[in-house]
Amino acid sequence: MMIFAIKRVNQRRALPNVTLGYDVYDTCGDVSLAMRMALNMSIDQLDPQCGLLPAPEPRVKAVIGEAFSEVSIAVARILTLSSIAQWVSDN
Repeated sequence: MMIFAIKRVNQRRALPNVTLGYDVYDTCGDVSLAMRMALNMSIDQLDPQCGLLPAPEPRVKAVIGEAFSEVSIAVARILTLSSIAQWVSDN
C-alpha cells in the first residue's frame, strides 16, 4: 500500500520539483536482521566532513514499527545513535 501511495503522489506531481522514492525492508520479526537494516539505513548519517563518505543527496527516512516491541526497541536504539528522528504512535 505504501508503494502504491508514493507512486500516485509522483504521478500526480503533487509535490512540485520533488520525486519521492523508497527502500522497503521487511525484518520478518528477526531482531538481528532488523538491527542490520537499521545500521545500513543510518550509515549515510555519518559526517561527510570526516572524509568517510561523500555527501549524500537529501533524504527523509521513515520507519514503520514492527509488530513485536522487541524488534522495534532494538531498531529505535540504533536510530537514536545516528540522530535519526523518531515518532511513536499510540495506535
